[in-house]
Amino acid sequence: MRIILLYALLLMSFSSARLNAEEPGQSPGAKDAKPEAKPLEVSIINARKFSETLKKLKGKIVVINMWATWCVPCRKEFPILVQLYQQYKSRGMELLAISNDDFQNLEDVKDFVREQHAQFPAFIVDPDGANDLREAIYPEWTGGLPSTFFFDRHGDLKGKILGMLDREEFEDRIKPLL
Repeated sequence: MRIILLYALLLMSFSSARLNAEEPGQSPGAKDAKPEAKPLEVSIINARKFSETLKKLKGKIVVINMWATWCVPCRKEFPILVQLYQQYKSRGMELLAISNDDFQNLEDVKDFVREQHAQFPAFIVDPDGANDLREAIYPEWTGGLPSTFFFDRHGDLKGKILGMLDREEFEDRIKPLL
């Protein structure tokens, strides 16, 4: 019995060593090396921070997308936003994704944005300032999701849409502002 156990341990050790062996031409440890993903920052936003951010972005068109992880249309629309940002950022478009999730779901927001490979600023609404933020963005906005707001290069609101947009509808609103 001891011989069988010893043989099994040796076989497992040998198999494990072969699985961890480096490929020919690979530097030592390269098999285990993985590119480090830059941790995504999701900041808290309130009316003051929104106004400051919009002022800093003067000279760019700014698309504000209000969304939440629990909102199915928002989740469907988000990959389009990622694509549009990649396409238009070099032409002066900035995109701000503002999650309306409960603050206790911050990790879910971070995970979702990271899974989408978003490269634009992402925020979560300050739980103590949600109403003030709505007022700062658009006073008549009732809070429906998804909602998207389009600001020109001077920081003036030029368009707003309540509901999910497809790529063409986004481009119809972005291109005239470029």
